[in-house]
Amino acid sequence: MNITDDNLNTTDNYIYTTEDTLYTTDRYSHINWTAVFATIEGYSEFKAFGRILRYVYPTLFLVGVFGNSLSFVVMCRHQLRGMVTSVYLQTLAVVDTLVLLTGLLRHWIIDVSHRDIREHSTVSCKLHIFLVYWSLRFSAWIIVAITGERFICVFYPFIYKYRITKKTAIISLMVMAFSCAIHDSHFFFTFTLFNYLRTRENVTYVIKHCSMYREYTHFWRFIWPFVDMTFACLLPSAIIIIGNISIIYRLVNSRLVQVNVSYHPKFTSMTTTFIVISIGFVLTTLPLRILTALLYTGKLWPETFDPYYHVKIDLWWVCLTFLMYSNNACNFLLYFISSHRFRGQLKVMFTKIFTKYRVHPQGGAFTTDPNVMTLSNIRQATTFTT
Repeated sequence: MNITDDNLNTTDNYIYTTEDTLYTTDRYSHINWTAVFATIEGYSEFKAFGRILRYVYPTLFLVGVFGNSLSFVVMCRHQLRGMVTSVYLQTLAVVDTLVLLTGLLRHWIIDVSHRDIREHSTVSCKLHIFLVYWSLRFSAWIIVAITGERFICVFYPFIYKYRITKKTAIISLMVMAFSCAIHDSHFFFTFTLFNYLRTRENVTYVIKHCSMYREYTHFWRFIWPFVDMTFACLLPSAIIIIGNISIIYRLVNSRLVQVNVSYHPKFTSMTTTFIVISIGFVLTTLPLRILTALLYTGKLWPETFDPYYHVKIDLWWVCLTFLMYSNNACNFLLYFISSHRFRGQLKVMFTKIFTKYRVHPQGGAFTTDPNVMTLSNIRQATTFTT
């Protein structure tokens, strides 16, 4: 018996199988997947699925990492970092970047290299899936915290002024991070890396697969999808929707606004930004959670196998996954569109960067020497002399 794997580790778990049914359920255990893969390659939906993974996903990843990094830098500026909300937005930028690094990037690496980081070792299997779910859940509850902070600011301005500080924001973030970690800690004992020994033409292949232990299959397929959807999407979405409806109602009621608090344009700008972020979260995350729950429980799988139907399901999955990750990648664009404060600070930051390298009026070379007569210096000298 020839073992065709250079990384064979005798300490791992092994399951011996001679059937080509590694990734199947009992319903489709009789399917020859090698023949199926040869058939579906001609479908246009399958080609679109591949193009999205190959080109669209890395584009979203680069845009998201750049935007989140820029958002973090802007929120750390002196004019904004003193705000309580900046603590939440700084943390959100970091967590969203972690979501893109652990989740979105993995799909692209699998497509181009056919290697999965979860299959590197047992530790990477457990740790990676934990980080994906933890970061997605933590990101959702940060938006809930932002909604709560805006709600207190609108309805209880005096309490907000004297009780809500950067310290309370940091404490709330630590509590949420720890709670999400406890919620997702089960991955460390329900998942592991299996080595499937599969024989074909008298050659035994080792196929590594990060999966749950067999005794947790019922939990993973019929209980976990609804628990995950509730605490990562439905409950946050409900709180966000109710909170934002209350905030919008309060803001449009001009009589109450004039009586209770003087709303500065900076305040209304930030509140508008958070409302846009909250609405974006609900619209981008809920569809995939619903599809995942239906897939895990088998509600969408027909009794008779249809390759074309499965390809369409895969295309829906990759599109809705892209939509979900766009929530973690495009907050920078939402800030830029909805907040004039953010645009102003971004403009000031880039203006300082560009004016640091001033152009010599004669040679056109860049310089940072203050003694060089730039056009700006000439204007100032002319003003002073007059």
